[in-house]
Amino acid sequence: MDPQLSTQLVQLLAPFLPYLLKGAKLAGQEAAKKLGEKTGEKGFEQVKAL
Repeated sequence: MDPQLSTQLVQLLAPFLPYLLKGAKLAGQEAAKKLGEKTGEKGFEQVKAL
């Protein structure tokens, strides 16, 4: 990768970094929520089977 290109990308994205991080945090929370729901459903199904 061209070092000049990476410098330009950093300069371009730096002002948006707080928003990008917030979006990533929210996406992670939603993914964890969905995973918890699926895990709960699977656990409930296993308990019912017993």
